[in-house]
Amino acid sequence: MLNALYEAYLITLSSPIKPGALHRLTKDPEYEIRLLEFVSVQEFIEESYKRGYMLGRGDLDSKHLGLGRYIADALKKAFERTSIRPITGLISASITLASILGYYTASSQKKSFEETLRKTVTTILYSSSPEDTINIVEGLEAVSDSDLLLHLDRKGITKRSITLNAVTVGDLFEALSDIDTGFMLNVRNLNRLTTLIASARKSPTFIGAVVEVYIKLADMTGYLDLSDILETKNPLGELAKLDAKLVDRQRFNRLLGGTFIAVATANIDTPLRIPYR
Repeated sequence: MLNALYEAYLITLSSPIKPGALHRLTKDPEYEIRLLEFVSVQEFIEESYKRGYMLGRGDLDSKHLGLGRYIADALKKAFERTSIRPITGLISASITLASILGYYTASSQKKSFEETLRKTVTTILYSSSPEDTINIVEGLEAVSDSDLLLHLDRKGITKRSITLNAVTVGDLFEALSDIDTGFMLNVRNLNRLTTLIASARKSPTFIGAVVEVYIKLADMTGYLDLSDILETKNPLGELAKLDAKLVDRQRFNRLLGGTFIAVATANIDTPLRIPYR
């Protein structure tokens, strides 16, 4: 089942055109760099899946899942491999969703993956240890993700307050999702996520699902309003023109994690297709 996540990760990276964010038509070498980034974190996605599976079987409890450690180690490994700041939300989302998928698989659920998402998110993210939460913060420090760290500081979330208040990974994700959609796997954002998953399911193609979700998420979060462009005679051309004008790619890459979560969830339950002409 991990293949559904890998497919969604790679197609989320590659699909054109996501105005402002990375895609395969980007003229600089960042696309290839991010492919290397994916390879470097794949081992942590797999380990996170295995730990989630063990949790689902009852072989360990949520406080010993180690999700925060895997996220932190993956961010560090990606940075070591590429020497540029990783796409934090996308990596974090892939490792978190892998753990949830492992738990779902081991639990032998009769319901769809999406239908069990609220329960699994609560079990895995809101029963974690403060150590797990601190590990994620230290991962953000290691890759110098100053935007997220500054936001946590403004929220009064420090390593000391995490310990004193027993802040869970779910609590941390709620705060981080204000800045990066890759942390949308939290109770506060599940209704919004359900809307995005429905958009992915309606698209006839995998690439179309990615672009559709990205556009909807950009609108939801106030990044861009693309409704007028989609109603034009040549939406792809207009998206390309807009993409050329948007130069703050690090900011728009914050939308990739949330896009991945929605598309991957849809892909797990019913595989998305790419028709070949």
